[in-house]
Amino acid sequence: MKNLSNIIALCMILVLNSSAFAQPDQRMENRKDQIKAMKVAYITQLLNLSPEESQTFWPIYNQMEEEKKQIKKSGTDKASLKENLGNMSDKDLEAVIEKEFTMKQKLLDLQRQYYQKFKTVLPMQKIIKLQYADNAFNREILKKMRENFSSHRLHWVRTVRDRGSLFMSRSRQ
Repeated sequence: MKNLSNIIALCMILVLNSSAFAQPDQRMENRKDQIKAMKVAYITQLLNLSPEESQTFWPIYNQMEEEKKQIKKSGTDKASLKENLGNMSDKDLEAVIEKEFTMKQKLLDLQRQYYQKFKTVLPMQKIIKLQYADNAFNREILKKMRENFSSHRLHWVRTVRDRGSLFMSRSRQ
């Protein structure tokens, strides 16, 4: 597990450094691509996929992820909901909840459908690990992002503090 953390840390460094000089839209695309590559590496290592398994597994997994993305797009716009929550009637809110239930059911149906496909290319132990791999990857990414944010914040605070004391000492002279 420590190796996975090191891989994630290395990939996060690469993500942040390589996208620093790109345009904002391009940076976001680069970051998405790099995170996707990190996820591939993470899942491949976690599942200990052989080259043959990888060759059959990844096209199926990528297809599932694309379908999942489409289903989630059809869900409720959380930002808009939060913004308009106070202005919505009970009937509108009920429709939102029903839409969420429908989306979650579609995601569950998709998971069942792809479970059948994964059974044809992976042993059951790897399928079970896959069930937890997405969540584990997301937790690792968030952890690394928090650590990265904290270290940048600490550096900024120290810089401001040090510069502040420099300015204060110059003004007293």
